[in-house]
Amino acid sequence: MLAWATSGRSHSSHLHRALSKEDLTLKLDTAAERRKRHENEKVQKAHEVVARVKDTNTRVKTHSKVEATEKLSRLHDKLDHAAEAKSKKESRKKQELESHATVVKQRKEAATQDYPPSPGHEEISRKLNEAEERRKALEHDKINKVTNHLQVYEQRSRTSSANGKHELEEKLNAAERRRKEQEKQLQEKLAAAEEHAKIVRTRKSAKNSLS
Repeated sequence: MLAWATSGRSHSSHLHRALSKEDLTLKLDTAAERRKRHENEKVQKAHEVVARVKDTNTRVKTHSKVEATEKLSRLHDKLDHAAEAKSKKESRKKQELESHATVVKQRKEAATQDYPPSPGHEEISRKLNEAEERRKALEHDKINKVTNHLQVYEQRSRTSSANGKHELEEKLNAAERRRKEQEKQLQEKLAAAEEHAKIVRTRKSAKNSLS
């Protein structure tokens, strides 16, 4: 009887130890799974954070690039508009100048052909020359203002784009060339008018001498 009891207690203790070992193994496996799942979650969150940062950086870069492109486009539009307006204005001024020169030439020819030089002829010529000089000075000032305006645009565009700067320099050079060409044309017309006036006076003097 005693041997049976002792044998029963030994079997129960062995079973308890076996159950405890299985329970411990289960707990360890469960803990390992939780740890692994936790690590996976942390890795997944890290990937999500990196993806969000990359997406934010991409959107910021894209926005900055689009904004810079739009700003440069607006600057080019302003430059083109200013150049077009200046070209139209110069063309209109040139036509007015040519028309005025034609009228003055016709009036001088008519005056020298129909009437002898009056005492005030030299005074009138002087006033006409002074008016022409004032007109040229005014035109020169206007061209300088436009050139200065374009130079301001050049300074603003230096931080925008090297291409914009190059384009602006070309526009400024073109404006300067047009200004010099216009001055040259004005000087040639003035010289031609003076030469014509000398010829008319010479012919008139010769005619008076023959009379």
